[in-house]
Amino acid sequence: MTYAPTQAQAIETAINSAVMILTGGPGTGKTTVVRGLVEVYAELHGLSLNPKTYAEKEEPFPIVLAAPTGRAAKRLAESTGLPAMTIHRLLGFNGQEKDEETEREVVGRLIIIDEMSMVDTWLAHQLLKALHEDVQVVFVGDQDQLPPVGPGQVLKDLLASKQIPTVELTDIYRQAEGSTIIEMAHQIKKGKVPDTLTAKTTDRSFIQAGAAQVTSVVTQIVKGALAKGQAIRDIQVLAPMYKGPAGIDNLNKEIQQLVNPNDGTRKELVFGDTIYRIGDKVLQLVNQPDNNVFNGDMGEVISIIRAKETVEKQDLLIVSYDGIEVTYQRADLNQITLAYCCSIHKSQGSEFQTVIMPIVRGYSKMLRRNLLYTGITRAKNFLILCGEPDVLASGLAKTDDLTRLTTLKARLNSEFVAEEKMEATPELEEKKASVSEVKQIPSSEQLGLLNVSASHKIGESLPNHLTAETAPYIHPLIGMANISPYDFNEE
Repeated sequence: MTYAPTQAQAIETAINSAVMILTGGPGTGKTTVVRGLVEVYAELHGLSLNPKTYAEKEEPFPIVLAAPTGRAAKRLAESTGLPAMTIHRLLGFNGQEKDEETEREVVGRLIIIDEMSMVDTWLAHQLLKALHEDVQVVFVGDQDQLPPVGPGQVLKDLLASKQIPTVELTDIYRQAEGSTIIEMAHQIKKGKVPDTLTAKTTDRSFIQAGAAQVTSVVTQIVKGALAKGQAIRDIQVLAPMYKGPAGIDNLNKEIQQLVNPNDGTRKELVFGDTIYRIGDKVLQLVNQPDNNVFNGDMGEVISIIRAKETVEKQDLLIVSYDGIEVTYQRADLNQITLAYCCSIHKSQGSEFQTVIMPIVRGYSKMLRRNLLYTGITRAKNFLILCGEPDVLASGLAKTDDLTRLTTLKARLNSEFVAEEKMEATPELEEKKASVSEVKQIPSSEQLGLLNVSASHKIGESLPNHLTAETAPYIHPLIGMANISPYDFNEE
């Protein structure tokens, strides 16, 4: 295998670092680097890449691959040919945890976490504290995608700190294979409206339509794709909002009526405003680690059993997620929804053969550059945009204006600066024992959130008194060694 210079650099950096970040946009070869890293690491350490070798010896597989969602983990497994799982499953979560401080342990020598931009503070905290000190970790992700649904922006802060060895892949290789989707995505990332936005190419097109026409246009596109032999599971409509004529709820009903109507003889199960039929495409909304099904996984309804036909006397709906069958009682149906159309947030970490994205004025409040970028990059082979070009242009002009106040970047910088000062000052050796050991892997404590935004640049002199600016750099218990509350009692 021949690697480009930056790809070779990424593999070398990962091999020689305790923790490393691999970042880059779509089509830049992140998957190629991950595959190469796994092969080089195995060769250097004399490891077999056959999972059966370790299963026979009842030993853990030394290379651990994980991602935040089930679909992302599946993609990772397909691209590497190795087992991959969700981070929740890696940590042994079953969805019933009451004590988040339960001690967990991740066994492995090389840990690769994909789609790191989706990992929030809490999950990163749980992951990092479960790792051994001698493990090597590679975080893979694209910081220009949507931030996590939960608190924090771990990948963005790790990159901004400039304390973690990082390789950014910028050369686009999939474009050379004729993908205009990738070319468009990189222009969108920069906030540019592509000159060829409305031009029809071999893999994308833009159908101009008003909000009132979008539903009809979307259903016609789906109908045409099905007529060309595409399966409905490979066709995904993405939208940013649930309500309105071009919203997710309405589009789901319209597409369901097109691809899976009731001819009067089929079983249905009604739950709220949603009707489920055998053959419907559905989306899992919560994690079910015990069933190996996770938030964002898509499946197909394969059976509906009436209450009078069951011992439990309850309606049952059975969904197959790539062969994993999950049975839902009526009370559990709030855990799923129709998936012909889903939100762009829910699609993150997934890839679809064909993506259809309506872009209408009614979406204006939600449209942001990173949202559009994330949606467009879900398309693997075909991308069809429909709506109003000027709405897309106004959305690109908006960056994410909801600043997340985190202190991870400041804490990393202060910790690394403190370590450098201690190493440069021999007389401080005796005091090192009283200072928390600084590891190259960020500690879970460094991943906390505080409502403080530190703008101080490392290297500048700090004031000699406590201010909001200096707070992240000063340990709250400084000068309190060997002091207890009893020392403040009056004699």
